[in-house]
Amino acid sequence: MDGCLGHNAGDLTYWKTVLLEADGTYSSTYRTNEEVRNAVLPGSGAYKMPYIYDSFEWKHCDDAGHVFPKVTHVGKKQFQRDDDGDASTPSAPSQ
Repeated sequence: MDGCLGHNAGDLTYWKTVLLEADGTYSSTYRTNEEVRNAVLPGSGAYKMPYIYDSFEWKHCDDAGHVFPKVTHVGKKQFQRDDDGDASTPSAPSQ
């Protein structure tokens, strides 16, 4: 996606994101897609957002024909995809 700005891991988002910093405070700044992705990985032990979703269901996407695999939490750092029944552990982000 070289020519498609905003979709690459190192591209800055067009909005500010509030994340937990190493000193325990929250700050709002422009982040790269990779920084935001890493901050929202559930079960990674490094979750940095000031909120958490109670589910990963988006009815408006389903209604538009964009149906995502259902994910259920089955234990610390383990998630099971309901669509194929395979249990998997989230992989560490690439550096």
